[in-house]
Parts: sequence; structure tokens; C-alpha cells
Amino acid sequence: MPSATEYKEKAAEFERMARATRDPILQARFSNIAGSYRLLASEREWLIEIDAENKHAAWLSRRVGMSRSQPL
Repeated sequence: MPSATEYKEKAAEFERMARATRDPILQARFSNIAGSYRLLASEREWLIEIDAENKHAAWLSRRVGMSRSQPL
């Protein structure tokens, strides 16, 4: 799966293409594609964040479980 950075680079590429053409239909199409890549980047960042949060929560639950099993 591509990284968020790779999606952002593709978005920038399509934004450059949109600026470079004089055809309004192509400009709109390239801009839409760039927007799609920005959305993919955002979703990828969110997935990474959620995974990190889940890993942190799992780590915390293991730590809490360990501390509960140890005598005071």
C-alpha cells in the first residue's frame, strides 16, 4: 500500500498538470484526480494513526494486566 507521502506526491503531480494545461476540461479532471490523491493520503494517515492508537492501547492493557497480577 502506498504511503501518505506517495499519495501527496501524486496529488502535487496532478496539480502541476492542471496548471500546465490550457484545456479547461483537463484542468478540472486533473484537479479532481489531485483531490482524490489528497483524500487517499488523508485516509492513509488516519489508518496509520488508528493502528498506532490500537497498538498503544494493547500495550497499555498488557501493562495494566501485568500490574494487576503482581502482588502489592
